[in-house]
Amino acid sequence: RLKAVEGLLVDITARISALEKSTPIAASSSKATTYIPLGSNGGPWVNSDWISLGEYQVSLDPANLPGYSSMVLELTSRMIESGAVGYIRLYNSSNSSATSSEVKTTTTSFGLYTSSTFTLPAGAKNYVLQVKSPDGQNLLLQTARIRVNF
Repeated sequence: RLKAVEGLLVDITARISALEKSTPIAASSSKATTYIPLGSNGGPWVNSDWISLGEYQVSLDPANLPGYSSMVLELTSRMIESGAVGYIRLYNSSNSSATSSEVKTTTTSFGLYTSSTFTLPAGAKNYVLQVKSPDGQNLLLQTARIRVNF
């Protein structure tokens, strides 16, 4: 019986040695793009100064998105009147500061608009969309989300 155990030990040792010599499989470091929905179908808003939209808010902590490189605000919006201009941004209501996410909308047809890339400060914070129309014209928002890039 001892010889049988010794034989199994030699066999296991050979298998371990073969595994150690094999080429390791490279782990993929890329993650799929993640989207964080903020809301849909709102407005019209006609405020000439920034106003926060309570129905478009989210709590985020970058620590819950390990390895993310940047974020982009993506939205579908339009102005009701031609020649009007509207602005939309993501606002950090915890620290009373805007992210670098301002988007300008000018068309009367819904279009997809994207901000420049931005990153978030460390820690859990509350973020809300803000809108303004300096000329006091009607701004509509169809969808809004944050694209997280890895």
